[in-house]
Amino acid sequence: MREKLDQQAYEYLKRKIITGELSPKQSLIETDISAELNISRTPIRSAIKMLESSQLVEIIPGRGAFVTDVSIQDIRELFDYRILLECAALEHFIQMVPASVVDHFASDFSECKKMEEFNEDYHVLDMNFHMEIIRYIGNSRMLTTYMQLHDQIDRFRHIAALDPSRLRSTPDEHLDILQAVKEKDVQQAKIMLTRHLENVKRSTEAA
Repeated sequence: MREKLDQQAYEYLKRKIITGELSPKQSLIETDISAELNISRTPIRSAIKMLESSQLVEIIPGRGAFVTDVSIQDIRELFDYRILLECAALEHFIQMVPASVVDHFASDFSECKKMEEFNEDYHVLDMNFHMEIIRYIGNSRMLTTYMQLHDQIDRFRHIAALDPSRLRSTPDEHLDILQAVKEKDVQQAKIMLTRHLENVKRSTEAA
């Protein structure tokens, strides 16, 4: 039961941080969260410790727990890392991914061109696409490191979506990547993937 409450509090706070409902530097008040979830403060403390491990929360002795700030350096380092790993994985992805998977993603991103605003379904699709690429990295240590950064990547994904220009451009960027994958053009796919991630990086920096 205790572990279930810890996880409930963790998922609740993580989602609020990732979606921006809890903003950078915002204080996490245990009594308020406890009242919102109708649970004791003990699982709240455990959840905050877990969030500190994933660098979504900073605990300052004597002051309390705060949502971590997002610096330009943080953004640049994370996207530089993503570009390196995802481009490396892309080579294996192109050679091994079933055509049906490529077609499925292409169909979904084509539907996204009808979006009037970003929604959680889009964020899940985007996350699943990039995770599908990274699954083919062929290096367990790199995959583990990438997964440790998953929550930060998801947070930046939501921040970038605050840029309204991304609504129209992002589906086409994914479709360009998928077209190159379909043609098994590794260099073109890397160019399109890098261009896409650089665009997301710029939107995240500007938010």
